[in-house]
Amino acid sequence: MGPSAWSYGTGLAKLTVKDDGTVEGRIIDRTSFKPARAEAAVPFSGDLSARAAYADTERRTSLHPDVLNDWMPAFLAQLAAPAAQLVRAVGGSRETVYLFDTSREAFAALTVDGDEWNVRQGGPVLIWDAIESAVTAWRNAGEPDITSVRMEVTPTAHGYWIGDQPALRWNHPCPPLSVWSSWDRTSQPRFLGHDSISATATPLPRLRVIDSNPPYTSM
Repeated sequence: MGPSAWSYGTGLAKLTVKDDGTVEGRIIDRTSFKPARAEAAVPFSGDLSARAAYADTERRTSLHPDVLNDWMPAFLAQLAAPAAQLVRAVGGSRETVYLFDTSREAFAALTVDGDEWNVRQGGPVLIWDAIESAVTAWRNAGEPDITSVRMEVTPTAHGYWIGDQPALRWNHPCPPLSVWSSWDRTSQPRFLGHDSISATATPLPRLRVIDSNPPYTSM
């Protein structure tokens, strides 16, 4: 599973259906697969710099964007900013790393300045701040493996957490009853549009973030 539509930074989840119909479990390993066509992100085209022309804030960041090439930071980035898409662009000898959340009309644009990186952000949510906070908290916790991630799925939200760190808890709301089918004790719950969840360690379909405007806040 992956919290969003990135092609990496995904995990294999083992979940157990509880008596109340909610589902809880943890990530047991990394996994990699090609996203379903319906879930694949539409590639950005056109002038990316124009999409990031009007920034509300600009600052230096201590977090190098290449950290998102690593599996666990990429997974954390998707938990922290589940609607964001990562795009890398090179013009001449200059590289810009973009993160766009089109549902919020928000962006982060990172450019190198000597040995450091600057980040410009615009829109109602600060995408890079959320990612930077998650990765920093993970590092401060000793960089636990992806198998430390626990999760819960309820009719209204997907929750993720690592240990008891408040900065390592995320809640992705989804509309009540829109994806949760009727349930009785003789059958497992189903997610409309997805396969039934199995309690065995088999690859699960991506748990898409149904809410088009998920908050970039921890639980």
